[in-house]
Amino acid sequence: MNDKPTQIEQVYGKDYWDDGNYQSLCNYYFDKPWKRGLEVGFAWSMSARAFLDTLPKATLLSLDMNDAMKKAKSMKEYGKRWELKLGDSSTLMKSLKEKFDYIYIDGDHTYEGVKKDLDQAPRLLAKGGQIICDDYGNAESIRNAVADFCAEHQFIASSPINSNANGAVVLCKS
Repeated sequence: MNDKPTQIEQVYGKDYWDDGNYQSLCNYYFDKPWKRGLEVGFAWSMSARAFLDTLPKATLLSLDMNDAMKKAKSMKEYGKRWELKLGDSSTLMKSLKEKFDYIYIDGDHTYEGVKKDLDQAPRLLAKGGQIICDDYGNAESIRNAVADFCAEHQFIASSPINSNANGAVVLCKS
């Protein structure tokens, strides 16, 4: 048995995000044909790792604030498949021109922050793509932003996909 901590444990500590979300996301991503993803809010790297581990030919662009550099060191193993851009997500999203099969929203958890990120997403979403909004089951501000977004942009919200109370909700074009 190897007691030496992994690189990710050295950066964040043991079991820093092992609450079932990683495996739930891996299970959800398993049969998806996605090639390019966008993640808003890199945080602890759980959603990025689930996406890249499950879809070995896919690439991911993560957006986060300037405090993400220490966390980014744990992502070296993904090489050119993963890229991090630092700054305000709604500003960075406005500058993007490419389309994404998957957009994961887990940045600013205020109503205004979530809504700004969601409002940028349809322009960046590839045909048939999906938006996933994390912490839907955990914050009224997120549920309200998702409800308003869906009503304004003709999207529908599915049931949460995560195994814990936070729940990530999938948004699809209706």
